[in-house]
Amino acid sequence: MNIDFDGIGRELTQGISESLRIESCVQLMRLPPDARDFLFPKRKYDAKDSGTTIAAFTYEDGVIMVADRQTSAGYQISSSETNKIVDVSDYSIYGAAGLVSYIQEVVEKLKRLLIIFGSHIEAPIYIDGQAKLLERILKINSINTIFYYDILGFVAVPILAGWDPEYEIPRIYSYDAAGGMYDIASRTKQYTATGSGSDFAKTILDDRWQRGMSGDDAVELAVRSVTRAGERDVCTSFITSPATIRIVSKNGLGHVSEDEAMSIAHKIFYDDLRRRNDPRAQFYFDVESKADEAQNDEENDKNGGDGNG
Repeated sequence: MNIDFDGIGRELTQGISESLRIESCVQLMRLPPDARDFLFPKRKYDAKDSGTTIAAFTYEDGVIMVADRQTSAGYQISSSETNKIVDVSDYSIYGAAGLVSYIQEVVEKLKRLLIIFGSHIEAPIYIDGQAKLLERILKINSINTIFYYDILGFVAVPILAGWDPEYEIPRIYSYDAAGGMYDIASRTKQYTATGSGSDFAKTILDDRWQRGMSGDDAVELAVRSVTRAGERDVCTSFITSPATIRIVSKNGLGHVSEDEAMSIAHKIFYDDLRRRNDPRAQFYFDVESKADEAQNDEENDKNGGDGNG
């Protein structure tokens, strides 16, 4: 399916005046060098500066994406219940590191343009076309928002993952801050990660990911990658918040429940304590045992009450 993505510049640049952007840059250049450096200190953005961990990889039935739930503002935790994975279509999902408002802006623009082009060609645009469109959005925005990029950190570093119904294969695309696109599923290492905890997550994926791994193993690996990142990265939630896990296969979108994700994370943590012979393991075991006993007693009471009533 051929779409002229170069012809959508007007839609993508809507909201930012070209003359205003140029004038702002000119006024900035007129300032003395010391004043420019004081007002707008030079910095190089790195995806790892963004407080999150999002990873995606292939497994036997499709792709899986996992994200922590912590939203950070400097050294403060804004929320521990943020869903960072967004459905783009019936067969694709999106997650990104960066400035939250800009991340939301990019994905909403992508979804809006998919509707416009889908209506125009009267056919769905699958993930390969979505990936090219997202690439154009990021590249054009990186040019038009370069002034705000340095001052306010207007940046998004996304991962787009999903299933291609036309070719019946999984696909994963990762991007850099300027819109450079990388086809991850075509590589031998079919996994990627973004955010401040991405290096820790990638280390786990380097060690444990296998081509064609089962669904259960994939879910466990997804939780493990974010859990390990949360142990080391202050901007990634640990086992106190369940990871968000989304799955895409030929059957469409799926998810893993919060209870299952939390249970897997706690088991990983408890197994770590036991392996290290950590004295906290006994306390953790006692707490878990008491919780299980209380739940069993409650179920027995309900069953007994129903039987004797």
